[in-house]
Amino acid sequence: MHIRPYDHQDVEAVVELMADLGYPTHKEALSARMEKIASIPSYYTFVAVQDGQAV
Repeated sequence: MHIRPYDHQDVEAVVELMADLGYPTHKEALSARMEKIASIPSYYTFVAVQDGQAV
């Protein structure tokens, strides 16, 4: 497993994670939220990747 910066292609995996954590959302809503976060230079989002897939 390794850690890397979030990429917009990770959105579906993050939507699943959010639901597992009790924060259900939709792909479109999360994409918009992640774009807003990415626009703030001091904010960073990372994902853990195992076997080529964000987990």
